[in-house]
Amino acid sequence: MICTFIYARISWKAKEHFSWNRFEPSIYAKLKALTPHDVICKLIDTRFENINYDEYTDIVVISVTTINAKYAYEIADEYRKRNVKVILGGIHVNL
Repeated sequence: MICTFIYARISWKAKEHFSWNRFEPSIYAKLKALTPHDVICKLIDTRFENINYDEYTDIVVISVTTINAKYAYEIADEYRKRNVKVILGGIHVNL
């Protein structure tokens, strides 16, 4: 099984008000540590790389905060169109 963790960058408009370096995605290291060893894990940090939606993955995991919610939902929608299971977590989706 291949699990892809995706860090959704904040919107370009929000960058005017926040330093993108301030939001380091430490949750993905914790999730990786809790994932069974037979699962292949990948991390895509959209601050530095584009998403290749054609690359195979079984499941996508995205941690969502309010500041990156719009982009995170767009990513999730694109994967769902491709019949990939998506798990959204984080403070935004839990409130």
